[in-house]
Amino acid sequence: MDSMDSSHIDYGVLVKCLFPYVGAPAKPGPRPHYCMALAPELPFKGRKFIAVAYGTSKLDDDLLEEHQGMILRVSSEFIKGEKPPQPTGYFVMDHVAVIPYEKEWVLPFSARFDFVTVEQSRKSAAHGRLYENLLFTRPFSNAAAKRAVTRLIQTGAIGLIGAAKLR
Repeated sequence: MDSMDSSHIDYGVLVKCLFPYVGAPAKPGPRPHYCMALAPELPFKGRKFIAVAYGTSKLDDDLLEEHQGMILRVSSEFIKGEKPPQPTGYFVMDHVAVIPYEKEWVLPFSARFDFVTVEQSRKSAAHGRLYENLLFTRPFSNAAAKRAVTRLIQTGAIGLIGAAKLR
């Protein structure tokens, strides 16, 4: 399995990937999701891995209840590059997986959020609000990513940790 070119992976990059499902936490999911990269790629034992927060176009009461305050709502006007198929995406910042940055997991797509830096946050009031929401959720997404990366390093296990509940 060859690693993909990862020169563009960093915090705030959108990744079209086969995010793992709870029932099979270490296997690629059955359909693509547009997820948010939480850090640059991590080289480990000759492969590259990325930590991603789950992305979906479907917002429902169960998701809201399970991840209260951890869902970032982003309309496509705040995305630079390719646009996901839906006009609004929801990123569950505490539902994180570490996945291989390989073609079996990650599909071609090139986009990034346009509000992750202080400079970008000054573009408009809406950019500023998204930036503040991102700052609020960042400690939680960082903690989830750290747990997943630690598990990768200690055990070699990828994907979701345990029974990470989505809904």
